[in-house]
Amino acid sequence: MAFTDWYALLGIQPDADAKTVTQAYRKGCFEWHPDRHGDDSGEAHRRFLQLSEAYAVLGDRAARADYDLEWGLRHGRPNKPTRRPFASDSFDRVVRAAEKTSWPSEAARQSSLNQQIRVIVKELAAREGIVISRFTLFMHLFAFVVCVLVGQAIALSLTALGDWSDASLLVMALPLPAASLWFLLRAVGDAWRARTTYRRCQAEAERMVRRQ
Repeated sequence: MAFTDWYALLGIQPDADAKTVTQAYRKGCFEWHPDRHGDDSGEAHRRFLQLSEAYAVLGDRAARADYDLEWGLRHGRPNKPTRRPFASDSFDRVVRAAEKTSWPSEAARQSSLNQQIRVIVKELAAREGIVISRFTLFMHLFAFVVCVLVGQAIALSLTALGDWSDASLLVMALPLPAASLWFLLRAVGDAWRARTTYRRCQAEAERMVRRQ
């Protein structure tokens, strides 16, 4: 697998901090999102995947540290200065990096792929705009609990009074079971849609990564 300069692809310096990496990635995603390019979506799709892969490596501290070693070897200089450049542990790390042509290790490669999938899933979910927020789910559950508690309070009041002819209380109590059931069904539906959307986005992200 050919070595790719992710720093050049994102348009940042090798010593850029994590915030700069994230900003460059988001800017690139906005510019190359396939939905913005119409007929040229093929090239945009390819660039979008490259950006996601770059962020999967540079956005992960361990993966970036290994990548920086290889980057330094290929550019004839260390990417980041070390306190003791000729210490045995540093030498061993350089040797291990030199033995790899693209990925430092299978574990690092898998970790980077997983990170890339997570990044793409977030982008796809945001694009679809149908992921239910936790706040919405909480509000539906909260409304369900309120309806149940109010209904119980009215029922207890009627029982204590021993008079079920109070029309005002009955009018208030009758809609509560239906309302509580409605809010409960909404909460269950929200959770189900969110889970279904996440699984669909995850499957699509995995297909996109495998096509690279």
